[in-house]
Amino acid sequence: MSACTLVPRALAQTPGWAALQARAANLHLADDPQWHALLHYIPSSLGGVHSTADAPWFFLARDGKTNPAAELNATLSAFANNAVIAAKDELAACAFIGRYRWLSSRLSLPEPQCPRFAAWRARLQPHRVTLVFPSAYLNNPSSMFGHTLLRVDAAEQTEQTRLLAYAVNFGADTGGDGGALFAVKGLTGMYPGTFSVAPYYELVKKYSALENRDIWEYQLNLTADETERLVEHLWELRGVYFDYYFFDENCSYHLLALLDAARPHARLTQDFPAWAIPADTVRAVVARGMVANAVYRPAHRTVLQHQLAALPPVTYSSITQLADARAAASIADTVATLPAQHAATALTSAYDYLHYQLLANKIPRESAAPRLHALLRARSELPPDAVPGAPPTPHVRPDQGHDTARLGIALGSVATHETLTLRVQPAFHELVDPQDGYVTGAQINFLDFRLHYDAVDTTWRTERFSLVDIASLTARDEFFDPWSWQVRAGWRRETLPRSDHYNDDETTLPFQLTAGGGITRSASNALRLYTLATANLELDDAYTRGYALAPGVDLGMIWNPHQRVALQAHGHYEHFIDTADFERTRISLEARYQFAPSHTVGIDLTQERATGALRSTTLMTWTVFF
Repeated sequence: MSACTLVPRALAQTPGWAALQARAANLHLADDPQWHALLHYIPSSLGGVHSTADAPWFFLARDGKTNPAAELNATLSAFANNAVIAAKDELAACAFIGRYRWLSSRLSLPEPQCPRFAAWRARLQPHRVTLVFPSAYLNNPSSMFGHTLLRVDAAEQTEQTRLLAYAVNFGADTGGDGGALFAVKGLTGMYPGTFSVAPYYELVKKYSALENRDIWEYQLNLTADETERLVEHLWELRGVYFDYYFFDENCSYHLLALLDAARPHARLTQDFPAWAIPADTVRAVVARGMVANAVYRPAHRTVLQHQLAALPPVTYSSITQLADARAAASIADTVATLPAQHAATALTSAYDYLHYQLLANKIPRESAAPRLHALLRARSELPPDAVPGAPPTPHVRPDQGHDTARLGIALGSVATHETLTLRVQPAFHELVDPQDGYVTGAQINFLDFRLHYDAVDTTWRTERFSLVDIASLTARDEFFDPWSWQVRAGWRRETLPRSDHYNDDETTLPFQLTAGGGITRSASNALRLYTLATANLELDDAYTRGYALAPGVDLGMIWNPHQRVALQAHGHYEHFIDTADFERTRISLEARYQFAPSHTVGIDLTQERATGALRSTTLMTWTVFF
């Protein structure tokens, strides 16, 4: 029997759909926050509202995308007349079960029988909802700010069985696009975004094992009724697409819209009219008092590094040998070379490292499986010596780190001129910012604008406008070998080629596109050293051809001696090709001190030499995060 024949037809004989429409109008249901949340209505810039949903069949009225009252009337008509939604091959009452049950709570409609929904819900067994935040992953542009998803937890699940729960994800269907094409389409809404439901362990494998991203799980305090509304609305959204925008209507924004459907008076999406950064959306959920508990799930790399910290570095080569299925020495022979007190930890670390390589597809299963079994057997033969437990939970969660927008003011001198610099930046984080709550060695800056006032010339001018400035300085070690890289695009004031001195008339504001790659090493937990080869393309009328190319090199050091203190020393050299041997050297020192949760002070010292021109800058800075 078709699922579409099981909805009671009594609705068609209830006072009639026209009478239901009249009752709904008297109750002003079309203006109710719940109705707006279920249809994803948001305010329009010219007045009224519009829905962010873009699938035409999601609306039953011709103008339902912009007219909540018309959509409500059309929906009641479809329910009363047992209309079938062709895209779902279901009656409207089952295809839009969330709408139906909410309207029933206000208009006393008969309970529908929807076996497809009932079977799907039985698989989920919804009891509680958790907001999940995997940290930033800079090697994927769509995840460079982090990511959010929801997990639907069953009643009987524990912290040990959460991997068996189901995860709700919103993502864009990119069709395998990458690079510049991905950026253009992602910024202009040319990808369709949809919700999907998948086993949570599949996403943990991707984020924690393959991409080495720590995960935070925020258990929400939704009531049983709110959890049910979320699940019902999720069912309604099967196959519904939304135009995906990288900055605003992204994964995090639409998850907030899903939570708004469960608790409409939270109005989470209203906080993000322009852009939605995942960490900020988590902050919004926390600020609404919706989080009951937070659980930290460390990445595979974090776990392994915690274990290695308990071992002397001289044992590392033995661990890599233990994890090597092709090693000539047997496991027993290698273990015999280790100090007895470190053998158990070394075997555990070797197992975890080999398991990571297997999950990351760096070694075939047929090679890894026998070695993994042998490592476990060898570990079981040792006395139950103490092995480091789970890594400690960071004392600052991602939602507790500094806010992502900033205002800055700097006083000092450029050359011999006293100056004032004003800075505005909407997002996100740079290397000398407070590190708590952020990924170490990661920098992501967008739309960094700096306006400079010269007290001698009494003039204002643009000093810098960066469209994007991204750096990934992940340290290499014996077990992990990531490449470090950077990319920058924007305008920055520079000395003109062939100038022999510095003054305002001898500077220009070229557009610069810079990319670089290299390696980063950790000298200690607090100190990182990096080397990058770079290439810079500058566009400006000051060059004969209108552009210039310059290969170069970056050398730097980042030191965090205290959680509130950060220092970066940086040296850069580049040589411009076919520009009269024009060279540029920049040496800088940046220091920051966080004296309050949303405030830092610091000093920036820079010396720039462009062929014969020397430019020295000394600035005292004050930054406010908001």
